[in-house]
Amino acid sequence: MTNHALEGRVSVEFAIAADGKVATAKILTSTLADPAAEQCITAAIRRIPFPKPPQGDLVIVSYPFVLRAPGS
Repeated sequence: MTNHALEGRVSVEFAIAADGKVATAKILTSTLADPAAEQCITAAIRRIPFPKPPQGDLVIVSYPFVLRAPGS
C-alpha cells in the first residue's frame, strides 16, 4: 500500500566503501512513523553507486531527507 500523504524528515547515515558502493545505511532519526517507508529509503540508498573515495578511505555520510506530500 502506498501512502501519498506521508510526510516527515528522515536522517540517514551511510558508509561509502573504497569501491564506491554503499556498505551500510541506517536511519538516525525519523518523524515518519512508518518503518516500511524508512526501510525503502535505506534500501534505495544502498543501490546508489558513488565515485570511489580518494585514497580508498571509507566515507561516512549523514544526510537529511524531507518528504512532502504532493500539493503541500
